[in-house]
Amino acid sequence: MGSGSSSCSSMGSGSTSSTIDGERAARELRDKLSQFALKFARKGLDRCILLCQVDLLKGLEDMCFLWVQNFFLPFADHPSVTYADIRHTVSSAVLSNLTYLACQSWQQFKMSMGKDRKKGQSNSKFKKLYLIMAVLRQLLSQLRRYSEKTLSEEEQKWFLAATETLCCTTNLRQLYPMLIRLFEPRNETVQYLRELIHGNSELLQLFNNTHNKHIENGKEVMLQHFTDFVDNEVISTYNHLLSSFSQNTIAENEAVFTFFYHIVIDLDAAEQLFKLPIFNNFANIWEAESPPVSQESLDLMDYIMFKYTELAMENPEDGLDIAKDTAGSSRKKPQKGKKRKLVQVESDEGTSVKKSKVAILNKMLQTKEEIRGLYCVGSCTESSDDDLP
Repeated sequence: MGSGSSSCSSMGSGSTSSTIDGERAARELRDKLSQFALKFARKGLDRCILLCQVDLLKGLEDMCFLWVQNFFLPFADHPSVTYADIRHTVSSAVLSNLTYLACQSWQQFKMSMGKDRKKGQSNSKFKKLYLIMAVLRQLLSQLRRYSEKTLSEEEQKWFLAATETLCCTTNLRQLYPMLIRLFEPRNETVQYLRELIHGNSELLQLFNNTHNKHIENGKEVMLQHFTDFVDNEVISTYNHLLSSFSQNTIAENEAVFTFFYHIVIDLDAAEQLFKLPIFNNFANIWEAESPPVSQESLDLMDYIMFKYTELAMENPEDGLDIAKDTAGSSRKKPQKGKKRKLVQVESDEGTSVKKSKVAILNKMLQTKEEIRGLYCVGSCTESSDDDLP
């Protein structure tokens, strides 16, 4: 018996020891890979572009090359990687060639979806399109990040030259509206849509930041770009991404709400967001325990709902009748020119106010006659728990 228990204990200790050794080896491997990736981001990314400089378009067209760029670009976020280390990678020449390749790949993908389509061929075309848009988004993210940093005098000169060129060209600015407007949920993935919407948000933020960096037309370019593609179809596509808010990252959800913010504040057209699918997503976000959404975005939702309530009370025929909010708090319109910081509405009702919002939004999904019967008397804050669906 003694020898048996001794044998079992030795087997158990051996298993524990092997597990520890395996974890240590995996940790060491991760450290080495991280060190290699960081070194490649500093020394290799620009080197790859310079080696392809003779025929940059052909180099960027290679799937392996695109994968390398997409994999190693996030490591450029490390403080040790300077703008000088990747200035060729984020140059206007690379962005222009990727824009051309994105248009070409999108056309090839759509052609492969024709009558004689082959599923494998269309999948490969779409994967290439997705990878190109992912690299574009990464490049714009890096440019936006450097626009918010203090650069050396020489780096500042390079950066301003690149961003001025970007502001003057229209191809990239027109690419995102086109692809977002033509997005088809049946044939294209949500991951691809995330790259489109996040990339467009990074582009808008870059234009806004370059305005702050004393490029005269940065802000005007951003507003013109935004005005050119805001329509019901684009808004619906953005809302389609918001419907999967629980699977999105905070940055992806914030890209949607930044889009809504520009509509409400810069274009002063909050009425374009008065749509039941959007309100339904707002209700789902309010009901979620810890949604990946910032407080500023929650405040923006509150402001949009207040504007809709205000409109519905003044013009019942233009929208569903809902009760006027009498919580004793007024919504102030955020000022232009500031980052997306909205006035947070304080309320003594706490959770009950949040429940009332959800109740109202769910009731709005019913018919207009039912809404009139339920909400023409009383106020939002007077709704009880029995009113909740």
